[in-house]
Amino acid sequence: MTKLDDWLSKEQIKLEEEILIKLDVQGYEDRALRGATRLLQKSKAVIAEVNLEKFYEDQATFWNIAILLREYGYDYVGNWSQSIAPDGHVILIDAVFVRK
Repeated sequence: MTKLDDWLSKEQIKLEEEILIKLDVQGYEDRALRGATRLLQKSKAVIAEVNLEKFYEDQATFWNIAILLREYGYDYVGNWSQSIAPDGHVILIDAVFVRK
């Protein structure tokens, strides 16, 4: 595994302003974000797939992700999309966070 910040630096990728980060890393969203601290400081928004039910061992919760992103100045503003179980409850969301 490589931190996203390190990969961007190694590949010498120059990013434009107004960066959107989209994460779908099977419950490891909090760990991916911890490896992207420089990117988070430059980005405007994050969309993170969040499982609201336990699908993976040690998966990040909505609150793990929300608290982490709050430390970087992001607010939760709603869901881009969501998946619903047959009984009608929400099991997965694409949570949207925007930096102030």
